[in-house]
Amino acid sequence: MLATVALVVIAGTTVVVTDNDFSRRIREVLTGHEELPLVLTNGRGVFTAHINEDRTEIAYKLRYSGLESNATQAHIHIGQPGINGGVSVFLCVNTPPINPPAAPADLPPPCPLREGEVEGVLAANDVVGPVNQGVLAGDFGRLIYAIRTGNTYVNVHTVQSPSGEIRHQIDHDRDHDHDHDHD
Repeated sequence: MLATVALVVIAGTTVVVTDNDFSRRIREVLTGHEELPLVLTNGRGVFTAHINEDRTEIAYKLRYSGLESNATQAHIHIGQPGINGGVSVFLCVNTPPINPPAAPADLPPPCPLREGEVEGVLAANDVVGPVNQGVLAGDFGRLIYAIRTGNTYVNVHTVQSPSGEIRHQIDHDRDHDHDHDHD
């Protein structure tokens, strides 16, 4: 069976869509403009990810620069546009996480302080919740569902902006996004 593949590039986001939509590539540009409340910062980042075909792993890369203070941690949160939500997975961490992944070996890599790149692979054992939003620890299927429906965002937290300095929605529908990346 031959799969139809379409490559869509809209407003700094690349999404690979197949006829069965199992595999997905994501590219998001993070700024302070999507933070709640708004953060006026020179910080900027790019989050890229690939969800594998069987939806059991997400390979990711997070690159940022220009942060106003040192990064403390970065996550994927469950939350619709314009709303703060709970942490689902850690991308990197410089401070002890409140709800760490189950096993010490699963701890995320350290975050670059003000600029740099971090990468990794996320799987079910990396999902920490948020339980109060219907995602149990280890529930990778719910995380993938939230990503596919546009109900997640990437956030980099810093010392100066503990609730987040740069952010962007992981969005399934890019028509309303006006951020552009010229990297």
